[in-house]
Amino acid sequence: MSEDLLSKLETSIVEFDTDLAETLIKQAQKEGISPQDLLNAISNALNKVGELYETHEYFLSELMLAGDTAKTAIDLLKPYIEETDTQLLGTIVFGTVKEDIHDIGKTIVSSFMVGAGFMVHDLGVEVSAEKFVDAVRKYKPDIVAMSALLSTTREHMRDIITALKDAGLRDSVKIIVGGRPVTSEFAREIGADATATNPVDAIEICKKWIAEKNK
Repeated sequence: MSEDLLSKLETSIVEFDTDLAETLIKQAQKEGISPQDLLNAISNALNKVGELYETHEYFLSELMLAGDTAKTAIDLLKPYIEETDTQLLGTIVFGTVKEDIHDIGKTIVSSFMVGAGFMVHDLGVEVSAEKFVDAVRKYKPDIVAMSALLSTTREHMRDIITALKDAGLRDSVKIIVGGRPVTSEFAREIGADATATNPVDAIEICKKWIAEKNK
């Protein structure tokens, strides 16, 4: 029964059926299916969505819909994860920088990150340097992720990295940045550790960092 439910959950995300995904998560909790099994199902679904995107069978709109469906499932699952003390890969603090209200890229990537096994603390949009510093102090993450969609707002990423340095927190985290105007050259210039152009790349980079940290 649990395998059938997990298979349906995967399909609901690939086909962005949010209502079904929500129903299945609630049913799974009642049946005592482990959070790890549910996260694995979400991860498998998002891997499939990533493959469909890479082969041009899915486009940005489908990626967004699948990400939203996964996010709904994950939001329902988070209290269950904390309650059962499920072991996750690592912790990420994620936000769209100050003066930037764009949420799409961050939502997609953060959903994929959670599906891959990370705990993601989503700070929302228009997040100031001070809020990033407060979040790093509070959650003690392994990784800080920043998003910007406008070339005029990407400069705030530099301010956030400077604020983390001034607070003595920079060396405790890896920093990944992304968004339409964010290039690898810009990432190096502001002192970030990496940039990613899509959720699959972001997951690969973050998993590599965690593996290196755990050696």
